[in-house]
Amino acid sequence: MKKFQMYFLAAACCLFVLQSCTKEDVTITEDNSAVEDVLRKGNAPTASGQGTIDFGAEGKRHFSFNAITKKDGSVKGNGVLTYTGGELKIKFNIDCIRVVGNTAYITGKITSHSGIPENAGRDCLFVAIDNGEGTNADPDILSGFYTSIEGGDLDCNIDYGGISYFEVLEGNIQVSE
Repeated sequence: MKKFQMYFLAAACCLFVLQSCTKEDVTITEDNSAVEDVLRKGNAPTASGQGTIDFGAEGKRHFSFNAITKKDGSVKGNGVLTYTGGELKIKFNIDCIRVVGNTAYITGKITSHSGIPENAGRDCLFVAIDNGEGTNADPDILSGFYTSIEGGDLDCNIDYGGISYFEVLEGNIQVSE
């Protein structure tokens, strides 16, 4: 019975882990050996989170995101951003994650946007910062949610600069290299 519990716990943990590899980290070979080496070593970057951020007069926004790197090296995940009172909901898929220290740069594609339906299909970008755990830790940080201009591609491996950041209230972000 203990083996079953251990396997179940390991499988459950894998479902909630957000992992990524940049092109510089892994070169995918025909037999995927480089990807398997990274996954076997357990050093692929991870991130996930949920919580609330306060935009002042613009209201609060609740966010959640998660993803996992598949055996072929691709990133699969999703997230939701809901504005105060639910008047605006944005859903998105995650396809790229880059972790530097305690910071995750995340990009994907919007799958639905209740306020501007034509934004579905556009790229999105946000940054999540894990400032540790416990009562003595600084609050975790989440950036604003940015959308590409029509036809533009966003890439988690590019530093775009000029990003606004907000403290996470009532939530938590987990980032590890």
